[in-house]
Amino acid sequence: MPGYLDRELMKAYTAFCSHCYRNIRKPYSFVTIGLSGCGAFGGNRQVKAIIQCYAASISNVPEIRYVLGGAEQKVFGDELNRFIGRLQSTTRRELEPRKLFDVLVRLGTDIQNGKAAVPKPDEIFEYVLKSL
Repeated sequence: MPGYLDRELMKAYTAFCSHCYRNIRKPYSFVTIGLSGCGAFGGNRQVKAIIQCYAASISNVPEIRYVLGGAEQKVFGDELNRFIGRLQSTTRRELEPRKLFDVLVRLGTDIQNGKAAVPKPDEIFEYVLKSL
């Protein structure tokens, strides 16, 4: 639904930027997070990771550390590492979280307008790579 991406971005941004509200001028050097969410994207870990990456970027948090438990979450960790590696080799530059988020926004708009099909849950990273 329209607005879900922005809502989830603002929730993550608020959490990652909480140092601002405690009158601490120094941003976090990293944020440790798990695969959490309200299910707005059907529990899609790839969508959530891109949102968290962009939220960290605009919060001036240079690193996200994921806590992953169990074989299924380890598979996701491997997917994420491959995605980041492919992204860096494809773009030949630093990861640009805003561009990744923009691809998700365009995909959502295209789905709503009937211009795109919903990718399978494990194909979001691939879709983003092809869309950059």
